[in-house]
Amino acid sequence: MGKEFNKTWEFFSNRDKKQNVRYWLNHSEETLIHKINKLVVLKFSDTHFSVINKETLNCKFFDTKEEAIDYCLDVYTNSFFNTQLNLFEE
Repeated sequence: MGKEFNKTWEFFSNRDKKQNVRYWLNHSEETLIHKINKLVVLKFSDTHFSVINKETLNCKFFDTKEEAIDYCLDVYTNSFFNTQLNLFEE
């Protein structure tokens, strides 16, 4: 179900995608499974899970929790929030 929803998700406009993702993030108390840096794993139903990037508001859907967690582990090095440490390097 999750992989099919990825195909459907591509038909949404960028504006609609971001509105939906913001809504899901603001109303995710019961569906939140994990937070990994800027990535959030949500359980929508027994048929699909999603991973949301809180910084870019991008979303991907998966059939199982394991697939969602594996995706987070695959992109772990890119999952930290962007911060500027120094303006100039010495």
